[in-house]
Amino acid sequence: MNINFVDKKNLFRFLDAAPSHIAEILKKPAPKFRGPKADSVCVFGMGGSAISGLILQDILGYYSQTGISVNNRERIHLRKDTLYIPVSYSGTTRETLNTLNSVRKGIVAGISSKKDFTPETFTVPGGLPPRFAFFYIFSALIRVVSEHFDIKGMSGDLEEAVPRLKTFKENLKKNDSQAHLIADSLGGKPVLIYAPSCLRHTAYRWKTQFNENSKTHAFSNFFPELTHNEIVPYINGEDLFSVIVLRSKFETDAEKLQMDFFSERADFNIDITAGNILQEVLKYVLLGDFISYYLAVRKGIDPYPIEMIDSLKRRLSENGH
Repeated sequence: MNINFVDKKNLFRFLDAAPSHIAEILKKPAPKFRGPKADSVCVFGMGGSAISGLILQDILGYYSQTGISVNNRERIHLRKDTLYIPVSYSGTTRETLNTLNSVRKGIVAGISSKKDFTPETFTVPGGLPPRFAFFYIFSALIRVVSEHFDIKGMSGDLEEAVPRLKTFKENLKKNDSQAHLIADSLGGKPVLIYAPSCLRHTAYRWKTQFNENSKTHAFSNFFPELTHNEIVPYINGEDLFSVIVLRSKFETDAEKLQMDFFSERADFNIDITAGNILQEVLKYVLLGDFISYYLAVRKGIDPYPIEMIDSLKRRLSENGH
């Protein structure tokens, strides 16, 4: 399949540049904050903007005792001593702007490509489809949280990840790479992505990339939760889904036993090498991006259009929303 024929907007260039996106954010001046220090953080946004906060929620405990919550609804309750980080890549997301109006009296530091999104905005480069701006947004979020809460190690791990991610990315571009092999084997079935709790929302990122890039139904869940319900139907032996399991060196002992038990029922058990949790997450996100992209190309589907989302937005706009 000719990639250039299918990928009419050349989205591949954003995959190729992902490690450089991190490096760009690391070169920007550290954010400066006015006002009091917070003791917890609340990230809010929608879709591709929210996923960065959800993934940070999974891994922040490896670096700090700072409490973190993520809100992807329009309603929010203002809490004292909380740093609110609205994330809107475009700076125009209706739900995020509505929520922002509720927290303006608190400590607010936004992340957006729009410079005047909030009085204190960590500005990231614009012009990308939001889902391909993940590495910009996630890196900016780490910079903001690390600076405000004086978290040691996280920004250093992010910097250390850049050359490793570049090498990892070059391997993913090879014709015999893991990403190509998995995309070749998925076929037309819906995809289930399972992961340990530390990769819970990384698996969710895979789900959304399968949805948007390859227009494939996909679902995600995590250990140990899925062992209390979702494993039961496997007794039927039905082959309805392609099942992908993401393994981690940071699995708990109980999760490892559960995942070892389930592994023979998976189509793919993926295990990558990483020195720390942040590096592991970044590699998995990039791997999922490449697989969903390659799957789109194999299906002859342009990964760029998101017609159902655009149609819904037009309908909401016509009705004053």
